Amino acid sequence: MDSGHLPSDLLDAAIVTLPKLGKPPTLCQNFRPISLINVDLKIYTKILTNRLALTITSLIGLDQVGYIPGRQGPDNTRRLLNLIQVLTSSSTPGLILSLDAEKKAFDRVHWGFMSEVMAKFSIPPEFVKGVFSVYTSPTATVRFAGFHSQAFPITNGTRQGCPLSLLLYALVLEPLAQMIRQSSDVRGIEVGPQTHKLNLFPDDILLTLTSPKSSLEALNQILTEYGKLSYHKVNFSKTQALLANIPDDVLTALKQEFSFDWRTKFLSY
Repeated sequence: MDSGHLPSDLLDAAIVTLPKLGKPPTLCQNFRPISLINVDLKIYTKILTNRLALTITSLIGLDQVGYIPGRQGPDNTRRLLNLIQVLTSSSTPGLILSLDAEKKAFDRVHWGFMSEVMAKFSIPPEFVKGVFSVYTSPTATVRFAGFHSQAFPITNGTRQGCPLSLLLYALVLEPLAQMIRQSSDVRGIEVGPQTHKLNLFPDDILLTLTSPKSSLEALNQILTEYGKLSYHKVNFSKTQALLANIPDDVLTALKQEFSFDWRTKFLSY
């Protein structure tokens, strides 16, 4: 950790391809790439993961439950069901929005942005150096039908199969979560003194919103700003919106402005 460098052979990943069931093997997109990293590297990053886990709960908001110690996915599921009940039993216009990240969210992580986020969270520089020793000149080779490709550099994304990746992604996503929580223009569902806007697990983002038009416009601005910094992108055409108590004229205007997959009965999360 002191040097900030690891042996190059530790940083090389082997990418194997698994055929997708029922798909013709003549097309590249019908294979699923799986990146396999060195076992020694996994041991090293597991040590880092255990250390980061000691403080991660103080850095990440309670609405992020993905692989955060002491938190579980069913916590958000139960809360979401309760919020749907609150929304549908009232006359307040609102919606449940399930954001769909464009391509693979973990693969889009920008290392420079990740470094800045860790610094803003006051994570000790020595620890950050230890983390980025895993991201200093990593390479990968593709193995297919007994053949090995030449090694090529990896320039972005968290390492697949690395124990540390899930916590790093939670850190990278937290600035977006904070922007949404702190925005008075993104209106959530109010239950007593609390306002509920977000359910996160870990890259699945689900929002519970009221005042749909103004909330969506403010959310779109936040996503655009965050995307410029982090390279995170949302696929709006695959983003699902579950409606509640929205008048027809308002819904028509929303559909013209936002190309979501509009739902009236259920959505995928």
